[in-house]
Amino acid sequence: MSSLEIFAQNVKTLLNQRNLRLKDLAEAIDLSESYLSLVLNGTRRNLGDKYKDRIAAFFGVPISQLYSEFPTFADIDDMQAYTEDPLRAEVKGVIDAFIERTNLHSKEIPFYLALAALSDQEARSVKKYLTMVLKGLETRDSGQTDLREANLLDLTTKQRNVLLACSLAGNNARSEWITPLCQMEDGEFQKTMEELVALDLISVVVDVPGNRVLLKRSLREVLSSQYTQDKLKQLYADLAAAMEMYPDDNPGFYSDLARTLVKAGLTSRALPYYNKAALGYQDHKIWDMAAKMWHELSLAHAVLDNQRERGKCLCKCAQALAENKDFDGADALGNHAFQVFQETQSDEMLVYTCLTMGNIHSNSDYNKAASWYKKGLDSAGVTSPNYGHLLMNLATSYFAQGKTSQAEVCLNQTRQWIQDHKPLEANRLASHADLISGLIEFKRRNWKAAKRYYQSSIEEAPEKWQGDLAVAYHNLGMIFYREDRPGPALEYLLKARQLFERDNLDSRWAAAGVEIAKVLIREGRIKEAASLLESIPDKLDKTDRTELGWVFLLKACIEKSNGVYGRAKAMANRALEIFHQEEAARDVACASLWLCNLLEATGDITRAQHLRNTAYTIYSKNHWDLRELHRECSLLDPKHG
Repeated sequence: MSSLEIFAQNVKTLLNQRNLRLKDLAEAIDLSESYLSLVLNGTRRNLGDKYKDRIAAFFGVPISQLYSEFPTFADIDDMQAYTEDPLRAEVKGVIDAFIERTNLHSKEIPFYLALAALSDQEARSVKKYLTMVLKGLETRDSGQTDLREANLLDLTTKQRNVLLACSLAGNNARSEWITPLCQMEDGEFQKTMEELVALDLISVVVDVPGNRVLLKRSLREVLSSQYTQDKLKQLYADLAAAMEMYPDDNPGFYSDLARTLVKAGLTSRALPYYNKAALGYQDHKIWDMAAKMWHELSLAHAVLDNQRERGKCLCKCAQALAENKDFDGADALGNHAFQVFQETQSDEMLVYTCLTMGNIHSNSDYNKAASWYKKGLDSAGVTSPNYGHLLMNLATSYFAQGKTSQAEVCLNQTRQWIQDHKPLEANRLASHADLISGLIEFKRRNWKAAKRYYQSSIEEAPEKWQGDLAVAYHNLGMIFYREDRPGPALEYLLKARQLFERDNLDSRWAAAGVEIAKVLIREGRIKEAASLLESIPDKLDKTDRTELGWVFLLKACIEKSNGVYGRAKAMANRALEIFHQEEAARDVACASLWLCNLLEATGDITRAQHLRNTAYTIYSKNHWDLRELHRECSLLDPKHG
């Protein structure tokens, strides 16, 4: 099969898989439907490179995949999950064409990072500009096309072999990759390369650590038709061996090497390079490319009939898609992985899939997370080592949804399972169960029970499980503050802040800072509190409005302590405004009563009474204990101030 026939077959496969009409593709690339039909059916064999680039951009795949005998989009079930933003796919296709045409492969990562940061309007502008640049380059080169084709007819056998090697290696290939394919002496190879440069078919640029060969035009489809498939596979194998001997260090190189090995029929050797490419893109947080690599790796495992690894790669692809905010695509791949493991009757991998997918949704869609965890429980036997993790994660999802009773049922089941099965991670599970129970009791304002659970969580937590420890330290410090015990309160809050800072959790660091400022004010350490409060707003997320309100209220406490009552009132009013906007009822009540006391002390009795009524009404309507309101308000004053 010629390369153009392979191209046409792959295009038709993609149209069928994605349920698209030929008319859709023709309109997108600005070509008549009738002419495109003739090309894809083999009647016409002339299709310009610009249209091929547009087709690749339309499908959001590299042009090399459309020429591949082993296309990585062959699995329809997997590809149905691959839904990219059409605009981003188009822009990325144009960027790929621009990189290829201008020899900017070394800048691939910065280009992709920049694309991820663009707004839709900016992406359209970039697409328009680069398309214009490519058209200009195409116009400039068009006058030389006929000459190159005429030159091609007159090439010697050696020149054809070297040009094919250059075309197989692709644009920007290192000369060391091309040499082994030609089986020539160095001098003979160098002479032939110079002849091709003189014929304006290639150019050679000096690069570190060697030369790079640039193609003036891809001639692979013309040249490769003269060779058998077995010969082409051997050439790809030789090319892969040369690439391994003289590697580049970037994810794009590893993906190209993996695909070259697949074309050579050496799929098993391609696996580690796909893995390196996927991890490399992840390191740069280019999640769409990472997802593509995990997806291609899953297909490679499918070819090798390694269904367990295939399913794991599908899960990793789902995680990358979720990082790219494509949760629907992630779900589709998760379901496909689940199906793969069902067919292989791998119960533990079914559980692994459900845990992975539940965790993907755990911070964005608690209902969907819970549904995956329940699916895992239905699939796992009670003796499964991950059964307790599923119960625990389900309890956490219920708690996040406010379904306290259901969360407590799961927590009790978790504790019973731990006692019955004594898993290796018993301490970790027990610690987390106590932490969630502590959060439930804290929400109920059952301080005694919450304190007991937090202390138990800290005692049982493995040292490496710092995330739970930080939350337990933070909330336990808040309880000691409520008990008016500044010493232990400060001790635990400082421990929490240290862990939040270590993990770069700025907003949590800031929340801990607010609580520490409360303790410092209570101890009369006004200057320290004021200094700390200045550093907090910059660390808060835009959504942390309630914490920002507390910054203003605590600054009001400091101004009052310093005798600057005007500024204290202004700060308290600003805090009240924020609390009202956030509908934070308890905070509104506390700020209202605190400001009421200040206004009474300065003679503004009328407004003071209004604020007192506001605070009392909030507590009365919610059937809250009014003694708690007075206690919270009194803690905002220094003990000896």
